[in-house]
Amino acid sequence: MNHVLVSYDGGTGATDVALERIGKKKNVVMSITSFLLLADILKNSDWIAVAPHYLLEKDSGITSKKPPIEVGGYNKLMAWHERTHHDSIQHWFRDFLLKTCL
Repeated sequence: MNHVLVSYDGGTGATDVALERIGKKKNVVMSITSFLLLADILKNSDWIAVAPHYLLEKDSGITSKKPPIEVGGYNKLMAWHERTHHDSIQHWFRDFLLKTCL
């Protein structure tokens, strides 16, 4: 099946590692940098993607199933514009995310 890859840098990820273990690989037809775009892409295509279930489970028009193979976690990335690097509120928020989301 045709896959949508969600990757900050377009590289391989946990799904690729899991598929490689069983001698398979996916056919990537689109690469995007954010899960925020994924639901609309899937609703308007016949493509599939591996994504955290909580991002898509309540979206009408999306059917989700557990992958037939075990897929490990994914890397998280936090990015911000240089102009906010020293902003005290932004700094507090980034620290809060690091402490609560890891």
